[in-house]
Formats: sequence, C-alpha cells, structure tokens
Amino acid sequence: MRISCICFTEKGAQTALMIRHALNDASTDIDVWTERKSKTADEEVHVVSKNIHAWMADHFLTDDAIIFVGAVGIAVRLIAPQIQSKTTDPAIVVVDEEGRWAISLLSGHLDRANDLARRTAAGIGAEAIVTTAADLHAAFAVDEFAKENNCVVGSMELAKEVSSAVLGGRPVGFYADPLLPVDGTCPEELTCYPPGTEPYTEEGCEDRPVLGITMSLNSQVPYFQSNLSLVPKAVVLGVDCRRGVAAEELERFLFNFLDVSGVSIEAICKVASVDLKAQGPAIRYFCEKQALPLETYTASQLIRVPGKFSASSFVEKTIGVDNVCERAAVLGAMDRELPGKLIVEKKAYNGMTAALALVPRLYHWKSSVFQTR
Repeated sequence: MRISCICFTEKGAQTALMIRHALNDASTDIDVWTERKSKTADEEVHVVSKNIHAWMADHFLTDDAIIFVGAVGIAVRLIAPQIQSKTTDPAIVVVDEEGRWAISLLSGHLDRANDLARRTAAGIGAEAIVTTAADLHAAFAVDEFAKENNCVVGSMELAKEVSSAVLGGRPVGFYADPLLPVDGTCPEELTCYPPGTEPYTEEGCEDRPVLGITMSLNSQVPYFQSNLSLVPKAVVLGVDCRRGVAAEELERFLFNFLDVSGVSIEAICKVASVDLKAQGPAIRYFCEKQALPLETYTASQLIRVPGKFSASSFVEKTIGVDNVCERAAVLGAMDRELPGKLIVEKKAYNGMTAALALVPRLYHWKSSVFQTR
C-alpha cells in the first residue's frame, strides 16, 4: 500500500513521523511530506517543491491513501477538486496535530480508509472516527467485503441498493460459486444459498429475495432478479501462440475462449506464458490493452510444474516443454507454495492455445476491518 502523509507544522511533522513508524511494514510504503522543512524532521521528511494543489493532484492519482496531519478543513479544500468516484479515489484519513483522533474522511470501504484510520489510531494511541452507516450498525458492508476479497463490483448503484436494504432490514440474497467458498458464518442480514442452486429464472425463483449478490467468475450469470455481481480477480490466463499471429486475431480467440469457458475478463488477474513466445507482439498487445500483468517462465520452469497436462510432441520439440498454456496458468496461479487449480483445459485454434487456472484463495466473511453482528 502506497501512502503519503502530509503535514503543515513542526508539531504536525512529529505526529506524522509517529504515524510513519507505526504503519511502515512490509506491505506499506509510507512517505512523510511537508510544505516547509521542519527542524525536527531532518531527512525523514520530503519537502513539497511545487504548489500544494499540484502536489495533491499528482498524489491523488498515484497513491493508495493520503493521511493529512492537521485540520479537516485543510484536507477538504485540497481534495475537493480531485474527487471523482469511490471506486477510484484514494483512501483519505485526517489526524489532528496532537495525534488524538484518526478520522476516516473518504473512500471508507472500497479504498479502506476505515481500516487505515483504525490502524493509525492503534499505532499512535489515538481514537478512530468512522462514520459509515454499516460500521455504526455493525452491519454487512458489501463494498468492504468486495475489497477484502479482491472482487470487482459489477454496479456501484446496485451496491448502494444492497447497503440500503441491509440497513433497512429488507431481504438480500447471496450466492457464491462452488469454486469460491466463503469461510465463516453467513451474516444474518443475508440469505445465503447453497452450492448447486440454479441461476435465476422468471419461473421457479419466486421464493428468493428480489435483490441479491452473486459471487462468481462469470459476471453475466445472475442468481437474483436484481443481481449485484462480484467477480474475484483470481484466474490466471495461460496463453501460447505461433509466431506471426496478428494481435487482433489472438484477442478475438482469447475473448471467445473466455466466453465459451464462462469466465469474465474481470476475473483475470494475470496472463502467463513461456518467455520465448511472450517476446512477440500479440500477447503483449492483449495484456497492455486489458491492463493485465504478463508473467513469463522458462521451459525448464514449466517442466517442473506438477500435474497432468495435455501433451504436444510438436511443442516439446520446438520449445522444450510439452505444454505451455496449462503449465503456465497453473504456475502463475501458485500462491504460498500451493499450486493453482486448472479449471479450463487447453483449447486450441489456428496455432493459438489458452487455458485457465484458479488461484487457491480462501474467501472470508470476516476480516480485521469487517464485522458481523
């Protein structure tokens, strides 16, 4: 998590450095900034060399979170021109100079300002101020659940409807694909449906809540009449293609492959291939266009991937490994020494192949920032 902590006085710099010490760990990269050099800050504080409004415009785009040490009014005036959407804005937290309060100001759930306010408060001995309704009522928050489980939210308007229904005591359904089991007890605000439940149809689903959440790799299959789709980014797309394949041809093949496989592009977290083939423009074009990272492996790395894969003597002769797309997908989906699960085997067309593997991830109802009643 990339955080900038901005302060405006010498006392504020002292508090900002306390925050930096409390939050700086392997998962957090935090820098302290000030408009003018502090006598106590030394080299630990960066001085803003440009207009503070220009600095804010830059960091609003690049940082995961911004912590203000100072008055709430200063923070509001500086961030107001930059605010766009709760799905893209960074988390904003305000801490007073004395370090008594840590206020979650913007992007409380999706960008985890509530969590950051609590972490900051715990680290410096302050009190966290969180005003989002779901937190005040200790109720299920769908946007926070999505953030914690790395899911793409299909519709923010429907997410607002779900939150309103939960807080108003109206029925909300929940269904998770069997590939995506959620650990723990279903929150009492939701009616959870078991694996094997059929997708929504106009007839035969009258007993279900009208409004519901579907957690699936396919955003197009609803389980409720008014359906909020949550798609975990947990699938690795393994790809191989012959030399000379046009970028547009590979793109059409891959989208058709995903469509037939019943996996949305939103579920793809990375593309994986052998290093020799990834030098070509087609795979890189697809990754750049879809803003997906490309991970490549040598033939010797792919050979060592355990499991049963579709073998090709031609591929083995030319590359040195009997299968690229399946092995690359499984290796790319490995998490903490646990191998990825091959969920769609190799499909081939005109010198192009693709396969899909699922990251072995455990999904949770509860987390350090999410509580049920």
